[in-house]
Amino acid sequence: SSDQSEQPREKVVLGVGRLTDVKNYMTLVRAWSLIGAERDGWSLKICGAGPEREHLESLIQDKGLSSSISLSVVEALACGMPVVAFEDTPGLKEYLKDGENALLAQRHPDQAEALALKLKSLMVNSELRECLSQNAPASVQHFSTTTYEARWLKLIGDVTNSDCPSET
Repeated sequence: SSDQSEQPREKVVLGVGRLTDVKNYMTLVRAWSLIGAERDGWSLKICGAGPEREHLESLIQDKGLSSSISLSVVEALACGMPVVAFEDTPGLKEYLKDGENALLAQRHPDQAEALALKLKSLMVNSELRECLSQNAPASVQHFSTTTYEARWLKLIGDVTNSDCPSET
């Protein structure tokens, strides 16, 4: 059940990561331009720092998207955010599941159009956003700091053939 007094969520698409070629934010900006009038109050926030910042800012200005796209130097992502990504992105396949905690786009034949379609479907469907949002935290639980710490302590113990103390 939802609390009627809750404020509605801000309509934001968030891109987080280092601003480099490999992260492909130029395609995200091109996809955003294809969504056009259907953005309907949505904004795109790209959070990160890196060498592609000036190119991104130029593309945003050239496409006339300054009113709906902002760049921010932030490296953290709040829990429970639905994700849209390319299905063949290295490092994402192990924890992003299409239709469960993410929408995954194909790169071919037109990656910007494919990404735009996935973004649009998430933007216009509040039930889908809520479903993906609810599934997101559990899908990355095994990537928690506690889990990583336990794995590191086990690895160190295995390598040194000794028991490592764990914090309580």
